[in-house]
Amino acid sequence: MLDHYLKGRRKLKPEQEKAVEKILSLYGYGATEPAEEVEVVEIVPEPDPPKPKNSKKKKPAKPKEESAPKNFTYTLCVDAWMVFYEKEKGESYTFKAVDGAKIKSLIKSIEQKMRQKGTDTTPRKVRETFVYFLSLVKKVDWIYKGLDLNIIDSKFNVIIAHNGKSTSTPDTISLLAEAKRRAAANKQSQG
Repeated sequence: MLDHYLKGRRKLKPEQEKAVEKILSLYGYGATEPAEEVEVVEIVPEPDPPKPKNSKKKKPAKPKEESAPKNFTYTLCVDAWMVFYEKEKGESYTFKAVDGAKIKSLIKSIEQKMRQKGTDTTPRKVRETFVYFLSLVKKVDWIYKGLDLNIIDSKFNVIIAHNGKSTSTPDTISLLAEAKRRAAANKQSQG
């Protein structure tokens, strides 16, 4: 299942593979295995050229363990978005650089909300919260119809404020009609 999903993508670390398999299984993928073998090619980036030495004191470099979770969190959330989009729209998503920036912005907003509530911001927890956030997007019909990361990112607070309350137009119209009917009934009973 995972090899089929990763067709043409970079090779993942074992813990990343487990996370992607979990996401795929959450969205109902994996019932059938691909009939053909898929070749996965690992892309190894070239090392950065050495930088000239300065006489200024440099800030101590962050250990790689601190920067790795951000990339890992990003990878988990991108994979969750791709699976979510494919499940909801029935076609694969064409991911662009702008989309990557929007996912990073969403991750930053989600982590900020998690810190405000005193929740751990481990990659796994952020991914789970991101998947939950996507389920909230489904409740805001006018955003869900387009499923555009730019709109989802710009309406982050609107989506959070709805907190799962449906905003479909027919429901809103029927609620308004019911409110008008009750107001008219109250007016008649008082008058």
